[in-house]
Amino acid sequence: MPDRVVVMPAAELDLEEACEWYESREPGLSDRFLERVNLCFESVRQFPEMFEVVRRRYQRAFVKKFPYVVYFKVEGDVVEIHAVLHGKRSPWHWQRRLK
Repeated sequence: MPDRVVVMPAAELDLEEACEWYESREPGLSDRFLERVNLCFESVRQFPEMFEVVRRRYQRAFVKKFPYVVYFKVEGDVVEIHAVLHGKRSPWHWQRRLK
């Protein structure tokens, strides 16, 4: 089992954009979004084998209660988060990012 999660710079930007959008809709909603994202990250760290491989060694996990998908891969004892994208985005968007 990996012992830590590292959020890559592109995924950090994804999270910032999503948080800005949620906060503009309702104060505090971005906090609830981040809570769910962090729970997703922890699930991925604890049970990476449970998640579907979608491209090469990249896997995806769905954020509960929000329409977002976390794209990640495991490198040794580290889970690398490469993207956190809205589930309605075109598949080419995440496929292009996960080369």
